[in-house]
Amino acid sequence: MEKELQNKMALVQYMMQKKRKKEIKGEFDPTHGQGRILEALKNYDGISLRDLAYILDLAPSSMSEMLSKLEKKGYVTREIDEQDKRAQVIKLTDKAKSVEQENHHIEEDLFSCLTIDEQKSFGISLDKLVESLKIKLGYDDEKMLRKMNKVRG
Repeated sequence: MEKELQNKMALVQYMMQKKRKKEIKGEFDPTHGQGRILEALKNYDGISLRDLAYILDLAPSSMSEMLSKLEKKGYVTREIDEQDKRAQVIKLTDKAKSVEQENHHIEEDLFSCLTIDEQKSFGISLDKLVESLKIKLGYDDEKMLRKMNKVRG
């Protein structure tokens, strides 16, 4: 039974990724590369380069390279931090914000095939799996949040 459930979870994850890629408008997948940066900035607009690299678990040099590409395309700007003149603050442009809005609907209907009761029950089961895995992996809530942000982008 365990292997069967693992296979089903892997299949659902694969199909969700294919659905997302099929429905993405524009050039960025929010789960990979530059798309992860844009998704993180959606939640943390105006964050320092160092903090953004930490949240996404990326080396600052890799982050800087991807930001340069996003800056050339007009999706982000870098400004000097007013409190710390040595630090850069990364901000989304209006162009980047409009891309996010176009892709907002992608996974809205994912669970519509389940009744409200089935969705609640599924949510409870997922919560149990997450708690069990947190214990096995030695994750506290902060580390888990960082990892989730990395997976989401």
